[in-house]
Amino acid sequence: MESISTKELIRNTLQKLLEQKEYTEISMKEIAQSANVGRRTLYRYFGTKDDIVRFMADSVMDEFADALLLQDAKSLEEITNVYFAFWEKNVRVFRCLDRSHLLYYIEDHLSEYIMQVAFKTKFKDMDRKPEELLAGMPKERIYDFYFKIAGYWELTKRWMREENRSTPEEISSRVVKILSEK
Repeated sequence: MESISTKELIRNTLQKLLEQKEYTEISMKEIAQSANVGRRTLYRYFGTKDDIVRFMADSVMDEFADALLLQDAKSLEEITNVYFAFWEKNVRVFRCLDRSHLLYYIEDHLSEYIMQVAFKTKFKDMDRKPEELLAGMPKERIYDFYFKIAGYWELTKRWMREENRSTPEEISSRVVKILSEK
């Protein structure tokens, strides 16, 4: 359990540093000093700053899955509400990654993250692996899945960058309306 709290401390330290300066200006030594951990400890958990950012992205998506589970979201409207409420709550993490041009850590693996979220929530009682489920899915459903993920993410980026953005409920309502139109 100690390793998780130390990893989270390091993650939070990098996030705070990213709120103050550019990613390229931050060294592993500075992260260790700011986190008040030894450099050996830092390197035991993370070999590079990129590894910390990857952990940050993984953690954020795990927290999203936990939010879905906590709210017991099942319908499109419930899931969409939880999704936008989640990002509103995590605006600092998003903006921190965005300002440092690090959102690609989420984007590059977004479909995998969403699939993991689905297996943690919707398919939690299933004995099949994600690859097996995808292999048995019609190509059209797979295309729909990727199209919707990209739409959610692009809208999320646009929405999160707005200073006077709509509420999570307003943006969620708009998305549900769009997805419900035939």
